[in-house]
Amino acid sequence: VLNEETTSTTSRVDILEEALAEIMLELAQLKEKPGGGSDECERNHFGANCTACNCTSGGICDDGRKGSGRCACFDGITGERCDKCAVTGRIWPDCTECMPGYFQFQSYSP
Repeated sequence: VLNEETTSTTSRVDILEEALAEIMLELAQLKEKPGGGSDECERNHFGANCTACNCTSGGICDDGRKGSGRCACFDGITGERCDKCAVTGRIWPDCTECMPGYFQFQSYSP
């Protein structure tokens, strides 16, 4: 004969096992969806098609499905891809000053 405590514990285990089975089934169904079942993009990817971001190490991408792909640059760095020094005459990528008597040419394309 089962006592009340044993019956209660047994029914809780059954309920948890049933819930776990439902979760595992949902997980299996999600994995079958295109894109691995994830509603998000991998890190440094953005938009509906999870396009790769174009930021350099000088910035952070606004990533994710709802992200714009725009780069947010760290202090002292600028440019659409965060690939230029904010202060003219500094040397990319670490934006150090040129040695006295030297300067850096910036190439511009029309």
